[in-house]
Amino acid sequence: MILELRKGINKRGVPFAAQTIKHQVVLIRRLFNLAMVWELYSGENPATGKKIKMPKVDNVVTEMLTEQELKRLLSTLENYHDLQTANLVKFALFTGLRRGEIFNLKWEDVDLENGWVDIKDSKGGKSQVIPLNKLALEVLRKHPQTEGSPYIFPGRNGKKRKEFKTAWKTIKKLANLPSNFRFHGLRHTYGSFLASSGEVDLYTLQRLLTHKGPAMTQRYAHLTEERLRKGSAVIEKVIEKVMGNLKTPMKNKNNSKTLSNS
Repeated sequence: MILELRKGINKRGVPFAAQTIKHQVVLIRRLFNLAMVWELYSGENPATGKKIKMPKVDNVVTEMLTEQELKRLLSTLENYHDLQTANLVKFALFTGLRRGEIFNLKWEDVDLENGWVDIKDSKGGKSQVIPLNKLALEVLRKHPQTEGSPYIFPGRNGKKRKEFKTAWKTIKKLANLPSNFRFHGLRHTYGSFLASSGEVDLYTLQRLLTHKGPAMTQRYAHLTEERLRKGSAVIEKVIEKVMGNLKTPMKNKNNSKTLSNS
């Protein structure tokens, strides 16, 4: 059964995604390990061994909004009925922070006077302090504090927020965004626009996105490379201009003839 699952095709003949196969094999492996601990099963774990090879999963997904989509989203947020929700989305877009990092944020983590935010227990493995731009600061300065809650964007009863699916689905529909555009795509939009600006190098982008290493930041490398290509092309215009001047006939006074010298 496990080998059939690993082939990646279900009973209907439809191929499974690599990530789905991986999740299912891992689950089966854990269940057998648990059964052995409880002495409900003896023998080797059938979900391990050389025959069971995990599929390679390509997790590099870079989705971003176009300028028109971004314009529609911002317009929707400006008129959205729930200020807490609208500000959460704005803050995600203006900072590139992960959803979990935003849910964890407390008022004690931000320095509104100096413009810093302390990202505690980030995915990168350790707390990191990053600067807040004017747009992000404006959101926080105008954002109402929920009485009795330490969280900036709390959930029900002022407790830590746990989900954002329903609100995000509504906002996407109002802004006419692709239905499959994830909330995490706001982070990719932030990173992509910074990378393509030509003003932010990959190391700086790595720090702003709190990536543990440069590997994850490399997904934006092609955007900076395009800027480099355009920059190097500037010499073409310079050379073409010089060559154009060389082709223009130049008058030499020494070679000019007069009637008196003939």
